[in-house]
Amino acid sequence: MRQLTIDFGAGPQPGLAEFVPGTQNLELLHAIQRLCKPGVQPQQPHNIHLWGLPGTGKTHLLRAACKALSEQGLSVSYLEPTQDPPDGGWLNDMASHSLACVDAIERIAGNRAWEVALYDLHERMRDRKQPLLSASRTAPGTLPLQLADLASRLGGGLVYRVHLLQTDAERLQALLLRARARSFTLPEDTARFLLQRLPRDMPTLCTLLDRIDHASLSAGRHVTVRFVRDYLLEAGGKHTEGLTYPGILP
Repeated sequence: MRQLTIDFGAGPQPGLAEFVPGTQNLELLHAIQRLCKPGVQPQQPHNIHLWGLPGTGKTHLLRAACKALSEQGLSVSYLEPTQDPPDGGWLNDMASHSLACVDAIERIAGNRAWEVALYDLHERMRDRKQPLLSASRTAPGTLPLQLADLASRLGGGLVYRVHLLQTDAERLQALLLRARARSFTLPEDTARFLLQRLPRDMPTLCTLLDRIDHASLSAGRHVTVRFVRDYLLEAGGKHTEGLTYPGILP
């Protein structure tokens, strides 16, 4: 189990302003923004569930919501459950916060102890009229859950599918905003160079962008097309280790 009371001073954390909704995710972004608006009690169910393929931004949204409320001085928790038995202590901790987020619920589907614990968390947050955000790769009704009441709770609030970005213009905007969140300047021509040389899935693009940021700081160089080309060519592509795509330069 990985349960965090988020420390937003530990490094750059993209917020809701850095989430690019494209044309298909506007409604869900607005719902989360309303949830996080200072001093406003949203007139909506206490829980929101997001589902979608990896790389659509589900974790970004959950962590960005935590950031938004934390910046207002409110307590938040973010949980990535594992197959380890749930620790009874985390339930009381999370249920006392102003926002609880539970990511990757598909990981524990079929584990009755975890399902009961998550159901109890839903009930406690609902009783306190505090929001709970959750996410999974597939829709609540398709998760192989043993506990029908948990499936009902996950599907009983607002449920949104998170769609992949569809155009290079949207991906370009996402890269530029991520660079801004990391406090470095990414020229538009350099971002376009990355889009032309890399697969267009956002996890690959964002992972490599973060590595380029670190490399530019170490080298004391700006993130230009020339720097990125040199970086990718250095040592036969060692910097792309762990990224699942073939050669990226001609």
